[in-house]
Amino acid sequence: MLQRLRATLTSRKTVIALLILIFASVLVGGIVPQRVATSAAELAVWRASHPRLLPWAERLGLFQLFSTPWFAALLLVASLSLALSTAEQCRSAWRRTFTGPGAGGGEVLELPAEALAAALRKRGYVLMSSGELARFVRHPWGYWGNFLLHGGIVLATAASLYIAVTQQRGALTLAEGTEVPPQALWSSEERGVLAPPFRRDFSVGLERLRIDLGAGRGTQQPTAELRFADASEGGGRRAVSINALLKHRGVTIYQTTSYGDAFRVEFTAPDGSVHREELQLPFPSAADQAGYANFRLPWLAAELSAKYYADAGYRTLTSSNPLLFLRLMEGKRELARVSLKTGESGTLGEVRVRLVQSVKWTKLIMVRIAGIEVIFLGFFVICLGAALNYFVVPREITAEKSPGGYRIGWRAARFPEFYADEYRDIIEEVRQQ
Repeated sequence: MLQRLRATLTSRKTVIALLILIFASVLVGGIVPQRVATSAAELAVWRASHPRLLPWAERLGLFQLFSTPWFAALLLVASLSLALSTAEQCRSAWRRTFTGPGAGGGEVLELPAEALAAALRKRGYVLMSSGELARFVRHPWGYWGNFLLHGGIVLATAASLYIAVTQQRGALTLAEGTEVPPQALWSSEERGVLAPPFRRDFSVGLERLRIDLGAGRGTQQPTAELRFADASEGGGRRAVSINALLKHRGVTIYQTTSYGDAFRVEFTAPDGSVHREELQLPFPSAADQAGYANFRLPWLAAELSAKYYADAGYRTLTSSNPLLFLRLMEGKRELARVSLKTGESGTLGEVRVRLVQSVKWTKLIMVRIAGIEVIFLGFFVICLGAALNYFVVPREITAEKSPGGYRIGWRAARFPEFYADEYRDIIEEVRQQ
């Protein structure tokens, strides 16, 4: 039973199938928005656009795919399969290096053994075994290419498994001027099946969000200037951008592509109750383009649809005078609308609305993981194994004592046609001695 299970796990079909499943899962994780890295508005848009896929996405946990138990189980089976295959490759490489299959052949040369050995050493061949059958190998380490190739994949897969079950990821949505204490809940959290809840031991606030506009349309580079309370321990004011991550007290902080303007709006309902809401909208791609988001407010029966332009005059993205449009929607039917600039008031149906303030907001991802370095080490070992396979091909020459001299055999581990001239040159050189 165990032998059959081992044979199944180490079969080429099983290994290839597992790797295909892993790559397919990673591809799905890149297509389906991940909850931690995606804004609520973008996630809502995806959900609304894929109603048929939504039940399956929820059941399979595709919105937090890389921390699901089934993905960890897939990595575990793949790691076990590859580890067993790597052990087989190690034994195979050892046999080929030190005992070898031997090289068949029929060339009979009459010359002293010392002359043959000297000619082969000149060509880079190493004597691996002697006696009645002497075996010379050029580049014997080339036999270890497949072992390193499999070993590198094992390292990368095992490290990915460790990360999948121990990772801790949390997202924070911050508006300028706000500070989040350590005990505050995450906007969204994702952790491996063996990981404890992700706790921060520091407070963080957004001092300022700077959006640098590139030369091209829609080319933007957000930089968040953060404020940490523990200034004496590497805190104070520090910046993070998409191309420059930040490390703080063992936590890696990433700037996401989710950012924009947060509008602090005061709603006065018909019954006189006042509701203060912060509407976070994505930053527009151009001055004549709007940022959109829809909101479901618990005290409001209809859906609130919002959009804004960075400049009320539609001329620039760097204006401090944005224009906000609010609509009450019942399905696709518009019930009421109002447009506001900062400080202005208006009516939205029976609701009185005042735009109090607008500030920038952004979403940050904080990660505590270990094992990334092992993945990169695995990729390096994979490249090393591939290099040995294709650029350091072992060649063998055997010399067997026979009447009249030595019977010479030659073989190349791969691409024998490419190295055939080398064998003929050696035979010609030895005959001339």
